[in-house]
Amino acid sequence: MNQHIFKVHMNQDEITLPFSLLVFARVEEDIAKQAHGFKASFLHVKKSDLVKVSLPVPPLPEQRAIAAALSDVDALLDGLERLIAKKRDLKQAAMQQLLTGQTRLPGFSEEWEMKRVAELGEIVTGGTPRTDVREYWGDG
Repeated sequence: MNQHIFKVHMNQDEITLPFSLLVFARVEEDIAKQAHGFKASFLHVKKSDLVKVSLPVPPLPEQRAIAAALSDVDALLDGLERLIAKKRDLKQAAMQQLLTGQTRLPGFSEEWEMKRVAELGEIVTGGTPRTDVREYWGDG
């Protein structure tokens, strides 16, 4: 590894890998604030800065329990995200069917008409407000 890339080998007798990943994710923003770089997507964290970072370290059994609990929450969130995606797909399909008249709601059978937008309302274009009306321009 070169001077700009380094790896942290965690002592498994002190901190578990799953817990350390979670803790580092939490303090990542603090670490990034100490970093420097030439653009936001490329930050340089110096080893001398990283060794000064303090991490909360509970006993190993508690680390395992915390990591397991957060893993369970992640699994729940993943399941909810999949469910939401399915519901969005169902809504999209329902919109396709209902808004084209392919499927009709119970109790409705009257023929649909095709109308131009201009038949349904007035089309108004925008414009710059008049400069001689002070209320349009505030105090400035």
